[in-house]
Amino acid sequence: MPRERALMIKTPSGEKIAGKLLTINGEWCFYREVSKSRHAFKTFDAWSIQASLLPVLEADGVKWIYQYDKQAGQMYRIKLEEFKKKAVLRNFGEGEQYYVSAKYFEPVPGMERITKWINSVELVA
Repeated sequence: MPRERALMIKTPSGEKIAGKLLTINGEWCFYREVSKSRHAFKTFDAWSIQASLLPVLEADGVKWIYQYDKQAGQMYRIKLEEFKKKAVLRNFGEGEQYYVSAKYFEPVPGMERITKWINSVELVA
């Protein structure tokens, strides 16, 4: 059964909170905050998630990946199924990650940053 929690991952540079599982408009979603200048993979103009997260998101019935670009002040989203179809698996030193071109992430006009505090943290990989 899905439950709200933050997801922590291990990478070559250490443990990191990758994002939060929560409900948005009644659907389970994965939410994270990013900065395009720091997190986007510029060679592909793509966003990525750690490969070890995908099975967790699927098992919890996640429908959407939401990401808030702090630098642009803009929320974007992509359906998890679409993310899986468009993803390319690569490892550029931070572990295996799935990359999807930024053009497939749709802006969500008027949606603000989600500030909900979640106490539960789970190390997923």
